[in-house]
Amino acid sequence: MKSVWLLMHSYEQFGIGDDKVLGIYETQELAEEAKRHFQVQQGFADYPTHCFCITEYQLNQAAGWHTGFFRWGDSDTYYTAFVQMTQRLNQWLSIDKTPAESWEDAGYYEALTEISWKLRNTDDPEELAAFIHHILVSCAEMYRPPQDCLAIAEQLLSEVNP
Repeated sequence: MKSVWLLMHSYEQFGIGDDKVLGIYETQELAEEAKRHFQVQQGFADYPTHCFCITEYQLNQAAGWHTGFFRWGDSDTYYTAFVQMTQRLNQWLSIDKTPAESWEDAGYYEALTEISWKLRNTDDPEELAAFIHHILVSCAEMYRPPQDCLAIAEQLLSEVNP
């Protein structure tokens, strides 16, 4: 199946999120090259590297929302699961912050939301582990070995998945 790589720049300022689609590339290498280009341009250079995110997508395949979407007011279950997931990941990554404090980091928050989506859409620990590894390396710059990602994936699937 053919892949493309989406390059985005995302941050939050004054409580308002700002997401910019910078490009869609045929290879990850081209996306990385574009990222290096944008990082030194006016405006972009004022933000940390983790505000840039490269995500792989499969052509002719839904990118998400397979089970629909919810509004926070519709169910406390998802919010509670998101808080629990953030707590587990913070503990695993040695981040000494509450979930709410963690969410103030726009890059980390985006990584958490992507992991949360995957957690709700798979029951395969190896698939979740690979996804967590990819997200943490590409967006949050928090490298963990794949075998560590498998351990946290198994824990999240057993304890947090709503």
